[in-house]
This record gives sequence, C-alpha cells and structure tokens, in this order.
Amino acid sequence: MVHRHTYSQSHLPIREQSTAEGHSVRLVYMCAAMADVAAKKEDTSLKEACERLWSNIVSKRMYITGSIGSSAKEEAFTGDYDLPGDTAYAETCASIGLIFWAKRMLQMEQDSRYADVMERALYNTVISGMSLDGQRFFYVNPLEVDPKMQRVNPNYAHVRTRRQGWFGCACCPPNIARLIASLDQYVYTPAVEQATLYVQLYIGGDGEFTLEGRRAAVTMDSDYTSTGDVKLIVRPDSPEGMQFTIALRKPDWCKIPELWINGEKSEQDGFTFEYGYIKVTRLWKAGDEIKLHFPMELLRMKGHDHIKATFGKVAIQRGPFMYCLEEVDNARGLHCIQLPRDAEFHIGSGEQMPLGVPALTTIGQRIVSQEDWGIHLYRSDVHWDTQPAELRFIPYFTWANRDEGEMSVWIRESE
Repeated sequence: MVHRHTYSQSHLPIREQSTAEGHSVRLVYMCAAMADVAAKKEDTSLKEACERLWSNIVSKRMYITGSIGSSAKEEAFTGDYDLPGDTAYAETCASIGLIFWAKRMLQMEQDSRYADVMERALYNTVISGMSLDGQRFFYVNPLEVDPKMQRVNPNYAHVRTRRQGWFGCACCPPNIARLIASLDQYVYTPAVEQATLYVQLYIGGDGEFTLEGRRAAVTMDSDYTSTGDVKLIVRPDSPEGMQFTIALRKPDWCKIPELWINGEKSEQDGFTFEYGYIKVTRLWKAGDEIKLHFPMELLRMKGHDHIKATFGKVAIQRGPFMYCLEEVDNARGLHCIQLPRDAEFHIGSGEQMPLGVPALTTIGQRIVSQEDWGIHLYRSDVHWDTQPAELRFIPYFTWANRDEGEMSVWIRESE
C-alpha cells in the first residue's frame, strides 16, 4: 500500500518538522528516538525539533485524556484542534509512545510539563486500554460512544464499545503489559550533575540511586490516586547523611500542595519552586520523612475555543483522573444532559471502586420535549423543557466494564 509521505513522517527532514503528521504511533516512537540521540550527541537542533513537535501535540492535537491520533484513516493526526470524541482513533499504543517520549524529554530537561502529560496519558488512556480484570483490551479509546450508531454507521467501524480479548494486530495488549511492568523507570529521574532526584510519578515502591558517587534509597508509600497523600522515607548509605536535592513535581491539577519534613510543615522559605518542582535541599539522614498532600479540587475542564467538538461543554477532572458519564448510571440519551454552572458535586467514599478513586454525583438537567413527534422528523412548534436529573460520573478508565451503553466525557454546560 502506498501512503502519503506524511504518513511515515518522510515529508521533511526531521529537523525541519514543526507539526505532528501521519501515523501517530510512528511519530511518537520516532520522537522518542530523536530525543535519545539529541541527549547522547548533545544535538541542539534535534532537541529543538523534539520541542516543536511536542508543543504542537500537547497544545493543539491531544485529547484531554492524553490520547493522540484523531483519524481512523492511517491512524493519524489530522489538523490543529481537530479532536472529535466519537470518531477518535486514540490508539492505546500512541499514548504509551507519548509516555516513552516524555520520559526521554525529562532526561534532557527537567520540566514538569512533560511529566504532567505522562501522568495524564497513563491514568486515563493507557489504563483504560485494559479491563479491570486484565483480560480484555481496547485498541481505540473514544471519548464518546453510542453502541446503536456504532453498529450501523461505518464512520464508527473502528470504535468498540466492549474491550476485545485479542486483536489481529496485537500491539496494544503487550505494550500495556511492558509499560506497567517497567513503571519503576518512570517514577524518578536522577540528575547526577545537579545532585538532584526528581520525583515524576507518585507510585509506591522502593528505589535506589547514585548521586555524585554516593548511594541513597527512597521508599514511597502512596495514596496519591484516591486522597492525594504521599510519604517518602529517605535512607542514604552514609551514616553521616548525604547532601542532595529532592525535587517533587507539583501536578498541573493541584494549586497549592502541602509539604511536611519530619513532621514539621514546610512553608515557602523551606524550599524553592522551579519548573514545576518543589525542591528541598538538605543533609538527608536515614529515616528522614517527607509527607505531601495534593488537595484534589474538582475541576471543570474546557477545551480551546477552536475545538468544535467541545465548545460549550465541560469535562470533569479530579486529581489525575478524567471522569465520564455512562448510560448504565444515567439512562440513554446522554446528549440531552447538561450541567448547570452552579451544580455541586458529592464525592463518593471510593469503597469498592478501582484504586479507591471515587465516583462523583450531582444534580444536572435533562432536556425534554413533551410533544408527540408522530411521523415528523422536524417541527417548528416544539418547546424544550428541562427536568432535574441525578448524574453519576465515573473515572474514564473504568468505563465499559459493566453493561454496554452510551458513554461521554464531555457534557454541555448550562446557566
């Protein structure tokens, strides 16, 4: 099969490319390799090309779930702000590749914006790509589905409303497995020349590092995904302690984190803040404890004015997780639902929910017509009314694990 040159990113020399084009997985794999070479060779022009392509994707061509590649044809990027939710391709492998690339960008430049995207892709698209029991998988990750239309409209032929046991092109299931199995490589970024340990993801576990020829271990106990609480215990090898900096990423969804060192709350004068990281420099001794709390304010996210598919709508985010509506909780006709601007949410306990991530409930509105449409497809004398409707939002990564039905990440906002 002959493809356009943009499909394989061969339309321009890579140092001259400034927009993400073609097959989305190939693009991010290529960029991960570019970043590796740029770091190894200290190639400034290659690094700048990586930065241009990264900026184009995250500011104009990425879904709010951290997925990329909006077209089923060639599994490709299309144009700026073209991000339809119902026909999205958003391949699981593409978000995994975005994480690969983000990790390499962090090795060249410690800037939390790369880790923020890494987290968004991981906690939304990537883990949504596998069922909660680990047995079934999504290749495509839409932000809106209607099973009835999916069965009859060929434009949705690539979309599945049920995860599959396997695929003819079986790249996504093993790619999820290898990423999850290697997550320890994404949690920390040691910067030897700065004597700094960067904490990128708040995932519990043990790690050992060498900085300036001396070793230290860190144990992380994390309840980050449900309460926003994290604890780290530092254990330098040297009995007299070890002087270095721990840089703690402030997630982009958190306004003001709280920090304690050995039980004492640390104010601004106790640390510095740089490129999205809280930097604590001290003589660390065995057993020193860092506690963090990231308040999980519920956010109503909005898309850029140029994204036609999301204009006038909001998407609900709490912590690193995007939320969605499912038909099983909210009845059929999700397109008839709207969310008042002053609607207050109740946050569930998180019990019996994956990772303890709670469901959210609120009172919204359902638009209804009391008219008998009969044989009419269009009428001029119809009046729309609104009725209160109890709405239940679940984490996006948990959708399609119950009865098949409609799903939507974006919901229309009303006065």
